[in-house]
Amino acid sequence: MVLLAALFAPPGASAQAQPQAQARTYLTISVDVPFKFAAGRRTFAAGSYKFVVLGPGLLAVENTKTRDAVRLITHDAQLEEVPGSTRAVFTIDGKGNSHLISIVVEGHTLGLQIVGEEIAIRRDPPHFEPLLPVELFSPQPRVFMPRH
Repeated sequence: MVLLAALFAPPGASAQAQPQAQARTYLTISVDVPFKFAAGRRTFAAGSYKFVVLGPGLLAVENTKTRDAVRLITHDAQLEEVPGSTRAVFTIDGKGNSHLISIVVEGHTLGLQIVGEEIAIRRDPPHFEPLLPVELFSPQPRVFMPRH
């Protein structure tokens, strides 16, 4: 596996905080990625992306042209040294595919390591299955599994 650390911000650019609604401030990093890459379970085309730290353990990745987006789960990773620049870090697998694995921010000793994609969980209403009292005490126990 090959590790690729790439700088994509234009010269003189760095991570910047941009105000959002409700007077909240988010760390936003703009990156031009010149190759196709995977983030979580999705694949993104080469293009301009905005990485937004939404809060502890949550990073948004958005293509600024197509508006394709994904929310990724992250955890803090202690860096051996303070990075001199902000960058997205990719790895290349054995098939030549690039995967976003972390974001490091200039001047910070903690990086954001990508754990996976935030998945929405469908909440079905409770399901009840009728059960006769005789079935509770049958000699052959029955296993009741929820229906999907």
